[in-house]
Formats: sequence, C-alpha cells, structure tokens
Amino acid sequence: MLVLVRRESLPPRRGLADPPMSDPAVSEQEQLDSERDHAYVARAKISVRVQASARRDQFVGIREGVLLTRVAAPALDGRANRALCRLLAKRLGVAPSNVTIVRGQRSRDKLVEVEGVDQATLNAALGP
Repeated sequence: MLVLVRRESLPPRRGLADPPMSDPAVSEQEQLDSERDHAYVARAKISVRVQASARRDQFVGIREGVLLTRVAAPALDGRANRALCRLLAKRLGVAPSNVTIVRGQRSRDKLVEVEGVDQATLNAALGP
C-alpha cells in the first residue's frame, strides 16, 4: 500500500536546504504521476537457448517453454550474448541496454531479463 504524505504535514527539517520550488504550471497530480512512473519499472524474464555462429540472426520458435534463437556472431568474448541482446531489443522495441543476461553468460541456455516490458507484452511479442 502506498501512502502519500504532503510536504506541508511533515515537521521542518533542520540543517538541510529546502527542496527546490516546484513548477506552478505542473499540477500536483502530474508530479505524483511522474514520481510513480519512476518508482515502478516493468521487468520480464524469459528462458532462451542460443545457437551461435549461425547464418543470420533469427528467432526459431519455442520448444518446451524456451525461446530458440540463432545469432550470426561467434561465441567469443561475449559477442553472441551482445547479438542476442540486440535481437531481443529490436523485436521488443526497447534499448539493448535494457536487455540483460541474468544467468548463463557462458552457456547456450540463458535467462534473460528485459526492463521496460511486462511479462504479457513479452509473451505476445515473442510467442507463436
């Protein structure tokens, strides 16, 4: 449960500078919405099996709940991992920096987390 407390109801802080004045053109509700947007970031996870050194970057399908992908980059120095992150980011419409490999950096089976996308959107974009 989120409880919002107005600044005026708090006792004055001693020894600290007052926070900057808010823009009067921006309503209080818009400020609260802005703060709420920054407080919650949707994240989704997906299991991926990667085949490196393929002819092209592509999604093959889903088998037993695992997304099968092929990337053209070789599995050297993390190049296949970066190619996987770029491929997923392009399909999901997020920045490649929002796609992280949580587990399996040196394995073909990986657990990937995507920030800025909820699980339902991820399943719809990558599903059959």
